[in-house]
Amino acid sequence: MSAAVDPGGLGGLDTLGPRAFLVVYDHVPRPGESGADLRLVQIVELLRAAGHRVTLLGRNADSRPEHAEALEALGVTVLAPDPDRTPFVRPKGAPIDLAELCARERFDAAILYQYFWSGIGVGEQYLPLLRRAAPWMRVVLLSDDCHALREERKAEKSGSRSDRERARGLFEKEADSHALADALWTITREDKERMQAAWPALLPRVIAFAQAEVRASVPGFEARDGLLFLGSGANDANVQAVRWFVREALPLVRAELPDVKLRLVGEPPSGGWGFDDPSIETVGRAADLAPAFDRARVFVSPVTYGTGLKTKNVQALGHGLPAVLTTISAEGLGLEGELAACVHDDPAAFARRVIALHEDAQLWSRCSAESLAHARAAFGRERTARDLTAGLADLLSRFPKTWPEGHIGPSFQIDALVPSLATDRRLGHRTMTHVELAQALAKQGRLDDAVRELRMAFCDLVFVDANAPAFGDLHAQLAVLYASAEEHEECLAAAEAALTLNPHLTPELRSAVERAREGAKQALATLANPRTHAERLASAARCYARNELERAAEHLLAVLDQDQGCVRAWNDLGAVLWKSGAAEDALQAFENALLRDPHDPDALANRASVLAALQGAAA
Repeated sequence: MSAAVDPGGLGGLDTLGPRAFLVVYDHVPRPGESGADLRLVQIVELLRAAGHRVTLLGRNADSRPEHAEALEALGVTVLAPDPDRTPFVRPKGAPIDLAELCARERFDAAILYQYFWSGIGVGEQYLPLLRRAAPWMRVVLLSDDCHALREERKAEKSGSRSDRERARGLFEKEADSHALADALWTITREDKERMQAAWPALLPRVIAFAQAEVRASVPGFEARDGLLFLGSGANDANVQAVRWFVREALPLVRAELPDVKLRLVGEPPSGGWGFDDPSIETVGRAADLAPAFDRARVFVSPVTYGTGLKTKNVQALGHGLPAVLTTISAEGLGLEGELAACVHDDPAAFARRVIALHEDAQLWSRCSAESLAHARAAFGRERTARDLTAGLADLLSRFPKTWPEGHIGPSFQIDALVPSLATDRRLGHRTMTHVELAQALAKQGRLDDAVRELRMAFCDLVFVDANAPAFGDLHAQLAVLYASAEEHEECLAAAEAALTLNPHLTPELRSAVERAREGAKQALATLANPRTHAERLASAARCYARNELERAAEHLLAVLDQDQGCVRAWNDLGAVLWKSGAAEDALQAFENALLRDPHDPDALANRASVLAALQGAAA
């Protein structure tokens, strides 16, 4: 890593200062091991090259001395670890007084890397602390993932209810911290659009990833052989990608190229990659990736779930190494021409492209040249500098938000209840406190809050074996809550997960789960074949929530055939028609409700909303 940045490539970043910035991350970044870490180092390098003061706080103690030394050589002040705030272990180290640090350094802004893969995110943890310590300071969240979507995609692949509940919990976490930060920076246009769709009030900016070195020339086709995969096995998305390729596509490649080798560069999973195959070489961590890129003939990036930019792909582009990717892996790259023809989700098509690139020198040379050209155009360091300049100029022009009085983020409700959790780092104790608070909230009738609390436990247990019995106990608690909330399908799914993951539930909890499951089955049977008005209205509401609008209308019309005076049926029918796009018919339904009860508040509000929409459309 070097501080040498062409002053002409700073994109105006040097016109903002000099300024002082606090950067907070899960650990001192290790740029040779993680794309997220490399991205953060790029930003720090650019800030320093433009003359700004930078203090980097690494929360955990799992980086080596050379990582801090490399940043300190750039003039960065490195503070790590932060022992009072590491989530589940307490490393040795002097406490960091944030208020004293901010008062002394008078930071203009803090950049918090939004990182949830340690259970408790840096952004959600430090945002309220910095608001209290330095109310004058702007705070931006730097994201390289839509974390909830990433986990949702993982759940679709795994079929795991635990992954799905964690995805829902991460959505709550993201929603809370995004709304309270002064700005949000994403890594791709796709992520920006997703976040705006989920939270329309947000105005995220894209801060592009920069390929630090785009090679002027690279070794040619004949000097290379074999396939390369790059990625840390600590990231489950990489583990699943390798398994998919080895099981689904590699046998098809070997049918044509029996001697081809696959090299896996990156930290292996804790239990190893799991392949007893002499032609699959596990290289492990590599301080310098250039030799691996220069040796391989084809880069394989078969990522099956995730969001954001897969920085390994940008690195391959910058080294002129042709890559074969899945659709999800290619997100954010903007590939065109011959490179776009390298994107395949079908294993057979993926394998055919790998074989073609490995054997066709002319095709390989075209793709290599296009890779280098695309890296320069789309991922040059000057573009990142321009994005960063615009993002900081916008951030520094804003007044910092005020932390809402008494607000506690979703991860920290239990800390407010049990303050000793700040020093008691036992994960099991934290999980049980989530459960106890959920039970207390359920007794108060706050079912949504109770469910949210259990989802926070799934987020805390992000690195625990997905088949651990603890997840069975959590799903059992969820099954009971879902039954109380009349979310019958969710109840059945949670009950099945509970009994599968922990066949040895306590007798009391097993009995509660079985009662909830049987009640859900009976309720669903009634909803499928409603007979009374109440049952038809309930079925219509369920269909409406599932966007089964025609079926919802059928249930409501069946009620009105027998009882024209049912105000709720008219009102619900109006809602169905409005959602279907039939505004005039919806207005008539609300008018019919008001004929029966001129003071019905729901009908009055709905009619006013439709009239306003119709008047707006006419204008």
